[in-house]
Amino acid sequence: MASNSQRKMSDYFTSLEFTARKRYLEKLKIDGRELDDPFGIDEDQWSEDLTQWPELEFGDLYTYLIDSEGVYTKEKLKAYKSLDSYNYYHNGYVRTVYHFAADEWSILKARVNPSQHSADHNHEAWVIINTQNGAVRTGHCKCKAGYVSCCRHVIASANV
Repeated sequence: MASNSQRKMSDYFTSLEFTARKRYLEKLKIDGRELDDPFGIDEDQWSEDLTQWPELEFGDLYTYLIDSEGVYTKEKLKAYKSLDSYNYYHNGYVRTVYHFAADEWSILKARVNPSQHSADHNHEAWVIINTQNGAVRTGHCKCKAGYVSCCRHVIASANV
């Protein structure tokens, strides 16, 4: 976590247009605090150690999806296994998932293969989860849908 003056923002962030930057910064503002840009955190700061990850259950994902704007509805969540995000995880589209600790928040970051493209063109996604209770706070993906709302790549990253 850093203050605005010390905050390291990614090249991705600087490439966004004004409205998208503002939306991105809002995603990183949690309880009045500003978290670092996950895409701007140095690679050596991330861990692959599963024991550091927060406990996350389907209910946490459900609550996040219902409470956030996006394409998921209660009806679609009733058929959870048919959702693309679930299939992405179980079909091996989610690449290595990395963890970064930011006070009481955990950030999971992953590359997710698109369903109809080569593995050379991955989507990068992150999700911020409360370490204490597993509540999903926000997420973001570099795909077209991900910067506006929650997308399947963000949820697939959290399915691990």
